[in-house]
Amino acid sequence: MSSNFKIAVSAVLLVSVFSGMIVWINLNMFALQKSFGPLAEKNAVDLVKLDNDYRASLKSIVSRYENLKDQSPVEQFSGLRNELLSLRTPAKFRELHINLVFAFDQRIESIKTGDQQKKVASDATISKARSEYSWLN
Repeated sequence: MSSNFKIAVSAVLLVSVFSGMIVWINLNMFALQKSFGPLAEKNAVDLVKLDNDYRASLKSIVSRYENLKDQSPVEQFSGLRNELLSLRTPAKFRELHINLVFAFDQRIESIKTGDQQKKVASDATISKARSEYSWLN
């Protein structure tokens, strides 16, 4: 056998192997996309809906906080704090959210200890949030 023939056969075999690998990889990728596609669609987050739901829920919680602030039932403030903690928070509102959780914590602590400075600080944080985020009003 001539060396040119051996080279030609080797090249054909090599191309066949690579072609087979490419087809195999593409078929597997298609199968993965097909099996995970519905899962990805199911878990996709509608950011506009998340934003709207967060705003509406937070506005309700802050409004109820304002209605309670002259009373002193720790359980009601704790309930509002728990509602606040259960909200799915859009990334752009994380700082607001953390500040409000802290304000609720201060208010609860002020009721438990009678510390008026914590009550004033809590109310100031809520007021600042309302001035910075007009949709809370």
